[in-house]
Amino acid sequence: MIARLTPRWLSLALLCAAIGLYFAPGARTQAQKHLTVYSRSAVYSVPIISVDGQDYIGLSDILEPLGAVDARVEGKKWKLRFTPNGGQEITAEFQQGKNKAKARGHELSLGNKFHLENDRGYIPYHDIGMVLPIFEPLPVDLHQASYRVFLGDVAIKFTTEMQKGAAPRLALNFSAPVNPTIATEPGHVRLVFRRDALVNAGPETTATGDNLITSSSFNDSAGTPQITVAGTVPLTASFANGNRTIYIAPVPSALPAAESPKPAAPPAQTAEQSPATAIPAPGPSVPAGPRFLIVIDPAHGGDERGAAITPSLAEKDVNLVIARRLQHELQNKGIAANLLRNADTAMAVDDRATATNAVHPALYICIHSANLGTGMRIFTALMSPSGATTHSFLPWSQAQAPYLDLSSQFAGSISAELNNRQVPVTALPAPLRPMRNIAAPAIAVEIAPPDETVANINNPQYQGDLVAAIANGIAAMKPRLQGVKIQ
Repeated sequence: MIARLTPRWLSLALLCAAIGLYFAPGARTQAQKHLTVYSRSAVYSVPIISVDGQDYIGLSDILEPLGAVDARVEGKKWKLRFTPNGGQEITAEFQQGKNKAKARGHELSLGNKFHLENDRGYIPYHDIGMVLPIFEPLPVDLHQASYRVFLGDVAIKFTTEMQKGAAPRLALNFSAPVNPTIATEPGHVRLVFRRDALVNAGPETTATGDNLITSSSFNDSAGTPQITVAGTVPLTASFANGNRTIYIAPVPSALPAAESPKPAAPPAQTAEQSPATAIPAPGPSVPAGPRFLIVIDPAHGGDERGAAITPSLAEKDVNLVIARRLQHELQNKGIAANLLRNADTAMAVDDRATATNAVHPALYICIHSANLGTGMRIFTALMSPSGATTHSFLPWSQAQAPYLDLSSQFAGSISAELNNRQVPVTALPAPLRPMRNIAAPAIAVEIAPPDETVANINNPQYQGDLVAAIANGIAAMKPRLQGVKIQ
């Protein structure tokens, strides 16, 4: 189980927060209604309450992440002292039921009456753009409809560029690095930017003029910006340029064989690599000829139990069962497959990478399982391809860099097979080891139960469907990648 990396924990945290907001004093509206605040120091959410049918927001809730807040109630007056990080103290005074206030010695006129509840002060939501600059002397850009506010020059903008040809792809270029959650759906790739201050400077929907990748659209109406790319074939996403560019492309199986994309020659490595922390760069990333070897790594083992799928079922055991099923399915398709462990034994992370690199496989696939969520998550290494080299050695920590494109293609091919079987699937990069140390295409999959009954993760038919989808996705890559080399 990849507990620190998978998005389900974020979802669970948001659910718990939403439950708390629902029962919090003053939360008379839908629990999910909140304001997202983007600043240089923090990105956070503030609950919105309803007062006489109008949206209100706690002033101290907004200010607390930005500095020191001291608020107290004196009768019907609410007095606030705020000291911004590295700044001078600012005082303000509001009064229950009044729309007049004082701050920094000046009078303010609120659009509606100030509201005091449980010793906390609330201002009308639409007055944020007027009130906040008094306490935080930065430009304030309030997106009222989407409940997002930007403090200072923090917004991230993006442009789209359709690169047509035999292997078309859509380039999404961002003004700063981004880290969205990426979900593949039939005919769509959806990028969800939960913490990135993404804004759209162009039209909401843009047609590409391409037959395979047809359009891209931006939406932030729910308070979380999303980019959705639509196509007539299954699509996959990959990162480049230090996470400032995301490429959306058809999965290899969706292209005619003669038009399968070839990996671009990577830039030369400028730094000298120490033999103690470097490995030989193999010639072919996928061995030529009939040998097309898959290395399957059942995560955990021995004393390392992994997650408790149920009180009596350890993740390490589920991983091994699924790995054996996958090996059998691949062998039935005529594809050679080795297991890094075929028993309940422990294996160090570096040893897993070393054993994999020694056989130069077509693909390294690590098997994880989870007790939360449903369906499957597919991970590629979260790193920049800048570590690619044309020299004879690769740095240990960057061994995966030259293979990121092929890793993403494998992930996309498997995602397409899962979509065909109506299995929920999410594909996204993650800083996982040993993938960074693998000098070959490398992915990790995390299998969750099919429904709310966690024990059903052991259902033979369910496991068989997932394993068949993985094997079909791998097999679809075989005729397109044999003989491909890193130049």
